[in-house]
Formats: sequence, C-alpha cells, structure tokens
Amino acid sequence: MGSVVFLLGLIISVPAWGDGFRNPFQDSAAIAQGNAFRAQADNPSAIHYNPAGMTQLEGVQHAIGVQFVNVNTKFQSASGVEVENDLGGLVGLPPPGQLFITGNLQTFDIPVMQDVTLGLGVESLFGFANKYPKDGPFASAVTRAQLPLLDIKPTMAYKISERISLGLGVDVFTFASFLGEGHSEQQSIAVGNIPGTTPGQELELTGKGTTAGLNASILLTPWMHDNGKPMVNIGFVWRSQAVLKLKGELRADGQKVADAKTSLRFPESYEWGLAIWPIRNIHHEWKVEV
Repeated sequence: MGSVVFLLGLIISVPAWGDGFRNPFQDSAAIAQGNAFRAQADNPSAIHYNPAGMTQLEGVQHAIGVQFVNVNTKFQSASGVEVENDLGGLVGLPPPGQLFITGNLQTFDIPVMQDVTLGLGVESLFGFANKYPKDGPFASAVTRAQLPLLDIKPTMAYKISERISLGLGVDVFTFASFLGEGHSEQQSIAVGNIPGTTPGQELELTGKGTTAGLNASILLTPWMHDNGKPMVNIGFVWRSQAVLKLKGELRADGQKVADAKTSLRFPESYEWGLAIWPIRNIHHEWKVEV
C-alpha cells in the first residue's frame, strides 16, 4: 500500500478547508458581555478565559454549556455561481459544548495548598460540519469537512495575594468517538491529479492524533472597592504553539488509496483584558472591559 503525505499548506490553501467554524463562545456570562471576560473570569469558565481567575471561586463549582448556532454561509464565484453550506437543519452539528469543574483547596489543613485552586475543562473548539454541493464551483477542494477536536484542560491557579493570582495549565488536543466522526474529515471530488484516483471519484481524507500545549496566565487587581470586590482587574493569558500530527487514510469511492498524514498548527497567542467596575455593590454592578 502506498503512502501519501499532505503538507498543511496544501490542505489549507483552498478557502473551504475550515473543517468547522471555531467556537469562540465558552460561557453564557461571557457571551452576554461580548466575550470580554479575561479580566473578570469569576466563574468556572475561567479555565478557558483566564485560569488565574479560578482563585476567585469558593468551594467546588461547575459549569456545563452547549451552543446551538446557525452557521449558514453562502459563496458566489466570479462567474456568478452561488452555493450554500447545507447544515441539514437550523443549527450547526455537532453543536460545540463545554464542561468546567473547579475546586478550591482552602478547606484542607495544608498551608501551602490553601491558596491553590484546581480545575478541569473539556471543550469542543470546533464544530458545525461544512457540507457543499458535489457539483459546486469548488467541489474539487471540498464537499464536506469537519474537525471535531476536543480540548482537555487540566489547570491550576495560585493566589499569591489578594491582588495577584497566577494560572498554569495544559491543553490536550485530541479526538473522541462520541463527537462527530471521531476524526478530522475532508471530502471532495477528484480531478485525477492524485495517483490512484480518477476524475469524478468521491475522495475522503481522514486523520486523527493527539498533542498538547501550555498556557500561563495572571490576574492583577490594583484597585478594590471597600466591599473587597475588584474595581480594576488586568488579565493576561499566554498560550503556546501546539502542532497536531494527523494520521489517516485517503479513500476514493470508499476504497483505500493510500495512508495519509499532515500537521495542523495552533499558533502561539497572547491575550489581555482590562476590566473596570465604577459601580459594584449589592444593588448594582456596571463593568467596562477591553
């Protein structure tokens, strides 16, 4: 059996290689604030937005969410041919979701551990499989694609003082059989430029793998209200690069043509936020965050 190596650049060079829209929404409170939550991060979704914020949480807390979103898209070629993403319903499937659990260790009679908070998150970063007509203007690039990737996030935060907290975590990127097809997938119509295929055949390229990245964060509270709640918070999050090596198969009309492999790179990123609460009491709370 032959082996085919697909370079990442080859795969993502076509506009349709999205494999599922990235889901930026991981918490209802954050969604309601336009996702400006990194400097607040005061519920279990801090595992995603700013792990250092977990030190604000007491006891054991959890949050579960699922997003049902219409991701209908249309494309019009230069010749005027128009195609539409076929969702197969009103919302994108599989719907992305998340689970966050945090536990503050202050109840343990261990001095060093009293300022430690542990967390575990599981989230679906991509979802909503794309599907386009097999006779569309870019059918040779994609007719169906999805990337049902899970991000498992073991996380720890340490409160240095009432004004400074640090967070450290791992992002484990992997696939699971219960989510989508359990692997990345791209389908297209062959044009005959790949050995072992003929024009018009339905191609399917699959792959799966596991990798990990790191994240580190800080939450600063330079000013506080008289009630002890933050007046000003500054949040910063660093996420390392992670390279996901995918191994799978290339099939034509359901028959295996060759083994296939590629790499998917998640770039290094830096995120920060500034939150200001001019009013924050038991009756009213007003926040501005950038």
